[in-house]
Amino acid sequence: MDEKISQERRLILRVLDYWHHIRGERPLPAPDDVNPAQFGEDWHDCFLMDLTDDSSESRFRFVGRNLLDDSHLPPDWTGPSGQSLTDCPDGTLLARSAEYISRVLAKNVPISLGDEFTEGETLVKFRSILLPLSSDGTNINALLGAANCLRVPAVAEEKLGAE
Repeated sequence: MDEKISQERRLILRVLDYWHHIRGERPLPAPDDVNPAQFGEDWHDCFLMDLTDDSSESRFRFVGRNLLDDSHLPPDWTGPSGQSLTDCPDGTLLARSAEYISRVLAKNVPISLGDEFTEGETLVKFRSILLPLSSDGTNINALLGAANCLRVPAVAEEKLGAE
């Protein structure tokens, strides 16, 4: 993330700072205001979605490489560009990070979520944020999202629980 925008150490708060920066005095920033070059390495933890009337059919415009870890996606996943949220494999960081779209649409504000799930024998603890975007300044028609996680193998999780 551009140092001028945020010096926050947590990804979710850096992305929220960026959203506030591009929003300025407007209620919502536009999708075209999002400039990947200003994110630096953080862009690899972000995604952009174009929304549809049925939010489950919303389409990914971009998904950062850290959210596309091939070892956690099924072999038939063809990649994110143009894919709908329903096409996104269940139980992946990307799917979990985007599943609360309806809450953002209902409240018209950025929403962050921390949660955990399992991938096989691995516990995944994650934080994500969804930030509304609007081409006309009023109606949300896109989302900027970001997520990162900590993967804890089951053996390590048992040791952590015993302490």
